[in-house]
Amino acid sequence: MEKAAFIQDISTDIRGLYDGQSLYNLCSSKHIKWNPNIVLDCPPLEGGYGNVRNAALTCLRLAIETGGSLVMPQISQRNPKDIGDFRTKNMMPFGYLFDTAHFKSTLATYCPQLTIHDSLAELNKHPGISKDALTLTPFQLPNITRDGPLINNPSKLRRSFHAWLKAENKAKHSPIRVSLTNRIIWTWPTSHDPASLVRSFSSVIRLSHAVRLPAAEALYTLANSHIATTPSQLPSRRNNPPFTLPFIGIHLRAEKDATQYRLTNYTLQTNYYLSRLTTDLLPSLLSHPLSPNTTIPLYIASGDASQISRFAAQLSFVAPRVRVITKSSLLPASTLASLTWDQQALIDFQILERAAHVMGVRESSFAWTLALKRAAAANFVVGGFPAGPCWVDDDDEEGGDGEVEGQNGGINGTKKAVDVGEKAKGKGRRRRRRGCKEDLAPYEYWRDELSSLVGDLGEAANESVDVVRSAIWP
Repeated sequence: MEKAAFIQDISTDIRGLYDGQSLYNLCSSKHIKWNPNIVLDCPPLEGGYGNVRNAALTCLRLAIETGGSLVMPQISQRNPKDIGDFRTKNMMPFGYLFDTAHFKSTLATYCPQLTIHDSLAELNKHPGISKDALTLTPFQLPNITRDGPLINNPSKLRRSFHAWLKAENKAKHSPIRVSLTNRIIWTWPTSHDPASLVRSFSSVIRLSHAVRLPAAEALYTLANSHIATTPSQLPSRRNNPPFTLPFIGIHLRAEKDATQYRLTNYTLQTNYYLSRLTTDLLPSLLSHPLSPNTTIPLYIASGDASQISRFAAQLSFVAPRVRVITKSSLLPASTLASLTWDQQALIDFQILERAAHVMGVRESSFAWTLALKRAAAANFVVGGFPAGPCWVDDDDEEGGDGEVEGQNGGINGTKKAVDVGEKAKGKGRRRRRRGCKEDLAPYEYWRDELSSLVGDLGEAANESVDVVRSAIWP
């Protein structure tokens, strides 16, 4: 494929063209009473990509649920001298990481009832606006109960919000600004929404052109200089989704702050990665009749280059046919130097999206976002583990729609595997299901045909990981 055509194709979302019908249905719901004079202000979007993305989407979902308008979110820029310092006062516009025009035009098309204000400065020019905002965490609302950080009864949020606002806005300001606190990020249980909305909602957010283009350039170099076979020849993993390329990806979460937050340690991570590579992933890829000298590209993403070198040295002894690739080996140094640490992480994310298989740690919202988005793009049924049978292969599924009720089956624990619209649209399409929980390897927390997550945590931390999974928009 010509370079320009490849880059155009690869820079599109792995889920294909956006179908905004489910968002349109939500915004057109008769239960939502829209009032643009109620203005929701998102908290600063803080942390890595997984956190920033999910906080923005959760804030948007709350704005729609309450029927208010929305101020464009701002992003707290990480301290370039200390990656663990992400709660800074250096506020960047939404366009720092995301495509602002796409966000606004998508909402204008599919949720025209939602008014968007470009900034607080623009909002404050509005006559009658109070300069003092009300502050809100959802659990302040009357009759809203919680399941850990999750809202336990989101169907009551709309009425509770308006009752709270009526009581708090004693001066009857209109417009009135409600400033959400930074504790909203993991509050909305995506299982509350239809599977079709959960699969597509995050498409309102697209990465900025500044990071999409270099990622596409990097993937072109990877595909043309490091891969010995084409995607259509990808061996052993039958019906591999068309968005994947024949390489393996690893998110090596070994930066300085990983120790600070007591994430899965380097040794456990790399032992698992080496085991999967040598016993499963590499043999399946190398079973294809390729040249005996063919190597398999392994893309490693990490914010710490020294840890990549450390792992590459281990790989050279146990998996000599692996060729380690990084963004630094695919892009000019000048391109990377023009990007911040978090922008460079988005290059990693977009490359890992395209891998035949990705591995990461279960405490990472970055890794969870990858795993769930890839599963949604492949139309897998993801979320909870099915009651059985443990595996349903394509040939075993009757009727082709693949809807098998399980324990919290569906996206992120939705109760239906596929909603009615999805089922009708997908008639005749075969959907694969993930395996039972007892099939997982030691320290393995998640595995489907596209992604695996590993970790060694106590019960309390396991509950925390489950919350992240339950609140992430794929």
